Amino acid sequence: MRTIGALGAIDPHRFKDAISDTTDTAVTNAKATSSTGGTNANAGSIVNKGGEGTHRTGNPHVRKADGKLKKKKKQQRPQQNVMTEKQMEPLVGGIPTDSYGTTFSNDGYYTQLSVNALLRILENTNDTTFHREAVEALNHMFAPVQNACAPFLDRVVPAILLAMDVAPAGGSEFYISALVRLVSIARQLVRPFLEPIFKLFSAESLGSERQQSTSIGLIEALAEALSGDFGPHIATVLPFLMAIIDRDSSELHQPTLRALPALQILSPSLEGYLFLVMPRLIGLLDIAITPIAVVEETLRCIASIVGAVNCGSFSSRIVLTLVRLLQCSPPLELQTAAIDVLCTMMEQLQDEFVLFMPTIKLVMSKRGIDEHARYERYSRLLFMGRLVPKEPPRAQSRIQGDAAQAAAAGPALGHSGDGLAKQEVGVMQLRRAWTSKPQKSKDGWMRWLHAFTYELLEQSPSPALRACSSLANKHSPLSKELFNAAFVSCWTVLPGQYQQEIIASLQNVASNMDVPADILQTILGLAGFMERDEKQIPIDLKRLGDYAYRCHALAKELHYKEAEWTLEKNYDTIEKLIELNQSLDLHDSAIGMLEYVRKEQPDVQESVIWYQRLQQWDKALEIFQRQEAERGPSFQTTRGQIRCLFEMSDWETLVPIFERIWSGNDQKLQLASASIGMSMAWAMGDIDRMEFYLSALPNKSRDKSFCKALLAVY
Repeated sequence: MRTIGALGAIDPHRFKDAISDTTDTAVTNAKATSSTGGTNANAGSIVNKGGEGTHRTGNPHVRKADGKLKKKKKQQRPQQNVMTEKQMEPLVGGIPTDSYGTTFSNDGYYTQLSVNALLRILENTNDTTFHREAVEALNHMFAPVQNACAPFLDRVVPAILLAMDVAPAGGSEFYISALVRLVSIARQLVRPFLEPIFKLFSAESLGSERQQSTSIGLIEALAEALSGDFGPHIATVLPFLMAIIDRDSSELHQPTLRALPALQILSPSLEGYLFLVMPRLIGLLDIAITPIAVVEETLRCIASIVGAVNCGSFSSRIVLTLVRLLQCSPPLELQTAAIDVLCTMMEQLQDEFVLFMPTIKLVMSKRGIDEHARYERYSRLLFMGRLVPKEPPRAQSRIQGDAAQAAAAGPALGHSGDGLAKQEVGVMQLRRAWTSKPQKSKDGWMRWLHAFTYELLEQSPSPALRACSSLANKHSPLSKELFNAAFVSCWTVLPGQYQQEIIASLQNVASNMDVPADILQTILGLAGFMERDEKQIPIDLKRLGDYAYRCHALAKELHYKEAEWTLEKNYDTIEKLIELNQSLDLHDSAIGMLEYVRKEQPDVQESVIWYQRLQQWDKALEIFQRQEAERGPSFQTTRGQIRCLFEMSDWETLVPIFERIWSGNDQKLQLASASIGMSMAWAMGDIDRMEFYLSALPNKSRDKSFCKALLAVY
């Protein structure tokens, strides 16, 4: 049984693809092994053309004959386990495809449904008006439970970037801010999707000051999420930050003040990029042309970099620049910050810093800086050989600061300490929404449904559905798509009394003959959704079938008629079932229904209408002939026989019947059969007979007008 269960868990298409990939890999490895030669391969060595051999080891590089190193080919990723890897369950019509016979409405399902609906809005370039609110809803949805966004990031990140591309001028700033929030929520989970995000940091197009500030915020968020490990992307971020500093021509240098803290956060990753960063920072220490606030922030940035990486190659330039700064008699805060940088350099350089100490001591004496407690203490420890470099404190971004304040304030209103949103359903608000009054127009009914849907979303216990309520109030397709889930999420927690009230309200709305078909279809869709979710809606099947009939939903009407037949075995529904199956081109089902009735109830009286619905004209003809033999000729039996023989194209039998009818005096039967006689004559190619029957048709008949035109061009 375990083996059968494992086999049943395999998707045959994915299993076939995985086996194919594994086979291709094995063939490639076999060819590579055989090409090395028998004895040499067994010996584990490769002999090059020059006769020199290089032993295979675990070294990732292989030496070529010319002595250069050639990097090995990157190993292929291991094949996924097609039997154990779980995929995101697809939704068809808002319902999981793997949920037949089970209940599926839970927080995970509501989240998946809501995210898919919002992503469809973002991926639709015609819905740009709603893109902002869709992005806000996604971030609001993921914020309470951070791991909830993991299965959707592969679609959410590209969707936000697409919305940014189609946004009007000046709209990029909002979407960058949205990415900041998303990265802060997802943290390490965002690693696989960094490539398109880092393409936003282009040194050629910096944008406005506000956009620059927002982009720097995204860099800080990424640094926090990745713990400063930017990897190869640091080469993209640094030119962007340097371009902001170089092109800052504002009076207060606000862009520069915003970029410098980001550099502090990146300082552990600047080991190989000091040549790009340090000259620009040193250039900002000119107090004559640079605002005091910028100089002070630059000193903090240099101290952070010096404490994080080895700046020995720039030690002379840094110290001499700081000495010149102290000679200019800077304000006390700059003086203290400059000496703090010198103390940090002393920690890092150790004995090499002794060369600069006489010059520093001389400047401090000239400018009246008698003592600096930290500098004096570090100097003594250095000469005693006891100065030990300390781990520099990690720079904190604005995002971290905001998060720390939020954590200190405690959990947000409506959220528990573990981040899961909790909300009681507002029964009174829902009650006001579901209570309906007779409306005078279709628009009035649709406004009632829209307001009811909005209140269901607003009061839903699901955080994902609540996050969509504001957008759904403005975007009707989203409101319609989430109605079923919102209703069920509230229904399951309502007391029994209110469940009865809400169903009575829906029935009252549907009983109004002026209600539009859209509302009837919404109620039918809800009934089908709840039926699939193992939560049968307490509305009588006959009522549901009547709703389906009124809005021409043939498939739903057939479903409820079949259910009604199963429960009640009412043979009055047989004709309706046959008619519905025929209307839906389910001819085999219609015939099967009739055969089932024959088998279960051999004594049931057969109706000629059943066979006419099934287009079994020979059996219908037999019934008409039997009725005529039992009761004698009548208008109904004669007309029925004419119809059956015409559909069977039995002209030899039909012509004598027509001659007998038209030789008599039954004008009612003659008038009723004239149209069929005309069609029969046309099929037989008898134009004279066709004109004869045509003359008997009423002048206002459409058939007469059509046939006159046909004869005119014949």
